Amino acid sequence: MGGYAPYFDSFTKEDEDVYLYVTLLLPTYSATFMVTDQITTLPIENAEISIASQTLHTNAEGIAVIEGLDSDYYPYTISATGYYSNIGNQVNLTENNQVIEIELVPIEETVKEIVNQVVIYPNPVKHKVNVLINCNLKIVKYSISDVSGRIIQSGELLDNSIDISNLENGIYYVNLFNKELSCVRKIIKK
Repeated sequence: MGGYAPYFDSFTKEDEDVYLYVTLLLPTYSATFMVTDQITTLPIENAEISIASQTLHTNAEGIAVIEGLDSDYYPYTISATGYYSNIGNQVNLTENNQVIEIELVPIEETVKEIVNQVVIYPNPVKHKVNVLINCNLKIVKYSISDVSGRIIQSGELLDNSIDISNLENGIYYVNLFNKELSCVRKIIKK
């Protein structure tokens, strides 16, 4: 009897009629959704997940769980304010419980808000420019170009500062970036 949860038991009874009632149970499965921001990698609270005619919402850790699903393939959609929706996916719950990790992509206005959280100071600058990031964005690299677009200096962003003492006085553009995002700030070297 494929598809049913196995049940094993035995008994012995002499000189009596025995009636045995058996209920066969189909196994059920759960799906755990973990939803994060693709740029900041932070969990997204209150993301809405539609699956199996139900609507779930993620908690503060970006997690939502649905339990008691029969063995099947289930289409789902995920949406959150300020993010592009994730649609057209399905989860396979035919043999095991599943954990689905989803990174939602912020819409352009949200990306602009994140980029606006990056501040470079002092400006004008003499020796060292400091980078202040007012959110959990992780900037890992930088490049500095002159007004013609030629890259003058580049490297890893260490200690949230960049030594520019070797640059001549003038106007430069600092590009700060990671694999998903980049922002450019104009600086004046004096």
